[in-house]
Amino acid sequence: SPSVWPPWATRRQEENQHQAHQRRGGSRSCGFSRSWRSGPLESGCPNQPSQDRRVRSAAQNVRDGNALWERDSVCFQHEELNWPLLAGLMAEGETTVTEPALSRDHSERMLRAFGAQLSVDRETCSVTVTGPAKLIGQNVIVPGDISSAAFWLVAGAIVPNSELVVENVGVNPTRTGVLEALEMMGADIELQNQREAAGEPVADILVRNSAQLKGCTIAGDLIPRLIDEIPILAVAAAFAKGTTIIRDAAELRVKESDRLAVMAAQLNRMGAKITELPDGLEITGGTPLTGADVDSYTDHRIAMSLAIAALNSSGVTNIHRAEAAAISYPDFTATLQQVCQPN
Repeated sequence: SPSVWPPWATRRQEENQHQAHQRRGGSRSCGFSRSWRSGPLESGCPNQPSQDRRVRSAAQNVRDGNALWERDSVCFQHEELNWPLLAGLMAEGETTVTEPALSRDHSERMLRAFGAQLSVDRETCSVTVTGPAKLIGQNVIVPGDISSAAFWLVAGAIVPNSELVVENVGVNPTRTGVLEALEMMGADIELQNQREAAGEPVADILVRNSAQLKGCTIAGDLIPRLIDEIPILAVAAAFAKGTTIIRDAAELRVKESDRLAVMAAQLNRMGAKITELPDGLEITGGTPLTGADVDSYTDHRIAMSLAIAALNSSGVTNIHRAEAAAISYPDFTATLQQVCQPN
């Protein structure tokens, strides 16, 4: 079966995202770890009361050589956690970061692998690092991004008689929500050759098209672990039997595009039955899709999701501004041609 090694993301269209969101009259987005902007920012979580929209600067309380950093934004993103942790490596004593909820733990795993003294308290959602730290260089193999792998997982699940192995994929539990969602839909997925690299769990993922997918509900605590994969999961849902409900994903309206609106509009042009919800989508699957003229809106995940939808649609699909896929996956088109070759 074809072997795919998806690259990790190289960059994001942060400025396009910000400008598009401002045109819609919204506040600045909650992903606010930006090199091109400084100063206090406001979160863009549209479903939160106004008093929660202000993201306050981290409060540093120094006492007995220790530092405590607290972030109370409901839109906390993992990038924020890195700032005080990295600073804490050079500080005397303990630096503790408290989150509203535990986020992706890539940094914690990597720091431990390099020798940092670091602890995680799951009850208080806090991470503590002790400094000054003496880090030891390591040989690191960076695993493939599961967000890129997700396109091939859905392709393998929806295209008849498919079988794909996606190699060297990071399967950190904080990132594997897409695997859980596909398993809820009945996808035939198997983790093979499981191993660890620099503290990160890695595996090869086998996916087979063995049965029609079925609708499910994707919401709640699962959303932060698959937020970037919702566009391609919408494609899977369009081919699934029954209704799929996606909720609690309003953040997608302030990404590189309004991904909820764009995915609904473009898949509906291909014959899907999708209704927008304020914070998600309602997708009635099982209707055969037909090729159409669609548009990526210069959003890389939209471009790749529409390409996967086209694989299982009749007729020709023209994706305008498809070059956007190269933003996070420069070899996407070449890999797509590879996996479409008969054995």
